[in-house]
Amino acid sequence: MASSIAAFESRQALPSTSNSPALDVRGHTLILPCVSIGNVGQLAVDILLASTLSTGEKAEYFCDLDARYCVPFVGASTEANHPSLRTPLQVFTFPKSKLTIIQQRSPILKTHKDQFVANLGKWAQEKGFSEIICLAGIDAGLRTDTQMQHPFWHLTSSSSQSVSSSPLSASFAKLLPVYTRANTHAIHELTRNTGGNDDSIPPMPAGGLVRKLLKAAKKEPNWLPTTALLVFAAEGDNRADAMAMAKLIVNTSQDNKNSQLSQPSDWNLLFGPPLEPGMF
Repeated sequence: MASSIAAFESRQALPSTSNSPALDVRGHTLILPCVSIGNVGQLAVDILLASTLSTGEKAEYFCDLDARYCVPFVGASTEANHPSLRTPLQVFTFPKSKLTIIQQRSPILKTHKDQFVANLGKWAQEKGFSEIICLAGIDAGLRTDTQMQHPFWHLTSSSSQSVSSSPLSASFAKLLPVYTRANTHAIHELTRNTGGNDDSIPPMPAGGLVRKLLKAAKKEPNWLPTTALLVFAAEGDNRADAMAMAKLIVNTSQDNKNSQLSQPSDWNLLFGPPLEPGMF
């Protein structure tokens, strides 16, 4: 067990001010933003990592995960309390809020998706997480009239519906409509989608690995309870959708309802200044 954890946490030796060996993530909710259309999940995680929650805590660096199955990526960090290098899979935690977040900055190589999902599931189980929350965008161009009535949807793996008692998944179930095959567009049936043809899980066009993860949660007996938080999105400037998703996540936690969320400073370089109103 220890060897498989060490293999997946392949880069804990990166320079960092973290006290990761002292951090205990047992019982935490694990949040994973799947690389998907619009990158809303990644942007929402950027906001969470740049913010101070109402508990008074900021995200602490925990570890890097094995990125051999990711498209190669490396970058510089501008956050003082984060590692100096940004890599494809970095893990941060909010100990008081019992939230642990993977920031995925690079997509998984097509030929290695199944192995990555399997490794992620084993690592999450061995670390003692209570559940997995997947964040994903799905193609807004394929919405039905019903789906235009609400920006966010959720879907919980059938095998975990009765065992998950996390405040996050419970709140999603109360607040958000369920993403089902009945309210999806017929064209979805013609869309090739990661995760195969499991009839119990609706197609999620451009949703990345989210459907594969839900399939694994349904089929594997030891897989952690898994819930998908879905938003319809398109490519472009999705900062508003990301902020809404981040607010939804923190507002479902009793301790974090009054958190002040902040945009990362390096977004100024990514998105640039706002457009002049006179242009329109």
